[in-house]
Amino acid sequence: MFDPLQIPNVWRAQSLTARSSVLPTGFDSLNAALGGGWPSPALLEILTDVYGIGELQLVLPLLHALTRRSPKPALIVWLNPPYEPNAVALAQHGFGECRHWLAMGLAAPDVLWSMEQALKAGACAAVLAWASQADTTSLRRLKLAVTGTQSHGVLYRPAAVAPQSSPAHIRLQLSARDTQLQVKVLKVPGRKPCELTLDVDSYRLHPTVPR
Repeated sequence: MFDPLQIPNVWRAQSLTARSSVLPTGFDSLNAALGGGWPSPALLEILTDVYGIGELQLVLPLLHALTRRSPKPALIVWLNPPYEPNAVALAQHGFGECRHWLAMGLAAPDVLWSMEQALKAGACAAVLAWASQADTTSLRRLKLAVTGTQSHGVLYRPAAVAPQSSPAHIRLQLSARDTQLQVKVLKVPGRKPCELTLDVDSYRLHPTVPR
């Protein structure tokens, strides 16, 4: 059946209203592209095929903001990161007092299920997950799970899914451009897609941390 809500770049009127809450991204040009910052709460979908180009540094300012406003110690959940997080590096970047829950080697359906449960629990400052596959139903469940919480879900997926529709609040596609990060803003409520280049060197982490 034809679903008008799945037409790319077509938004319901309620999506165009001013957002009640945003969190600064840490990058002025990205703030402008997103209409002020990351919507809060939100499901963020980040598409990339290469790790270590700044895909984690991009959300470090968001993680800092989320952990500061969460009950101490804040909880960050890591699901299927391409590299095991390094405790020393995390401490160096201000996450040493946080609790970190890690699960690796999960099948894609288990990643999505675990992410949904963690978001629904409402106890996490952020849930970061890497999944090779995700259908629309699963993505809708993730978006619903984050609604009404103080958490954010960050889902990393392959760049090949960029042409597909997604219910995520924000969709970004990343690629390397020399020493900088090329960002395609594929979806943001009420604004046009655009491209920008970010310098994420100031958020560079230890190479053993998923980046």
